[in-house]
Amino acid sequence: MQVVSVTMLFRDKVYKIWWALLALTPLFVNVVEYLMGILPLKDWWYWIVESIVFTTICLALTRWCKISKRISYFYAIASLGIVELVSLAITRSFSPVSIAAATLGLFVIAIFEDQRFYSPEMSI
Repeated sequence: MQVVSVTMLFRDKVYKIWWALLALTPLFVNVVEYLMGILPLKDWWYWIVESIVFTTICLALTRWCKISKRISYFYAIASLGIVELVSLAITRSFSPVSIAAATLGLFVIAIFEDQRFYSPEMSI
């Protein structure tokens, strides 16, 4: 779910709402998963840490002037997968679906988004 806000952050016009959505999405998703009985409430503190870490990574990548937006976007998507895999490891909630979403799913999104750079009418 964070892919939408990450993608919007690396476009030319950035609205502040995307930063808020980027920070709140992990909290919202984890609360929903708790209500569904998927996650225990004892890990609530990690939900906040996950949100802060990923938002900080994106902030650093959007401010890093020595690399292109294209490369920094790819790094952001890759770091989203890494943060998610670390989260799964800490909470010991690995499943084939969660691992595939954190790796293959994000890789496919990065490839399709990368193709936008080659399209003359759409660019980041």
